[in-house]
Amino acid sequence: NGNELAKTYLNIGNTYAKNGFAEQAIPHYIKAQKLFQEQKDDFHTAVALNNLGNAYSELNQIDKAKEQYLHSIELKKTLDNQLGLATSLNNLGDFYYDKDDFKNAQRYFEQSLAIVNQIKADDLKALVLRNLSYTAEVQHDYLRAFDYYYQYDTLNTKLTEQNFTILLCTCCYIRSIIRT
Repeated sequence: NGNELAKTYLNIGNTYAKNGFAEQAIPHYIKAQKLFQEQKDDFHTAVALNNLGNAYSELNQIDKAKEQYLHSIELKKTLDNQLGLATSLNNLGDFYYDKDDFKNAQRYFEQSLAIVNQIKADDLKALVLRNLSYTAEVQHDYLRAFDYYYQYDTLNTKLTEQNFTILLCTCCYIRSIIRT
């Protein structure tokens, strides 16, 4: 099945990328993207394009990264994939931040934040708030930077406590299984 092969290529690309081998990830993302496109699987095509953008960004291939991000964003808009769209907008904000284009970085981070606020995606919201804090700071807007950082820190503390509670419950559950 073409879709399963495409997912395999995507996973191979992800493995390379996560281990710091962006250059080796690229051909796998390209193969995945083409196969997903042939299967008319726009959701996974958008994922492959976003990951391809991340790999190009890691290699400082600015124009290629931007092209992939924008294409991914357009697909995600047509799919009404709000979480994916917010993720890609955040990635595009990172892209502009790395280019020292802080106005555009802020614009895309703010677009991402508006979406994550609507869909209640707290993990991504924390990341976007942190990015907005850094962006405001480098623009010498310290009050806004502090406000974003305070929101980030408050949310991150809540998420950490939730994760700790889940971990504690899991440990207790495993312990009860072992005892029986």
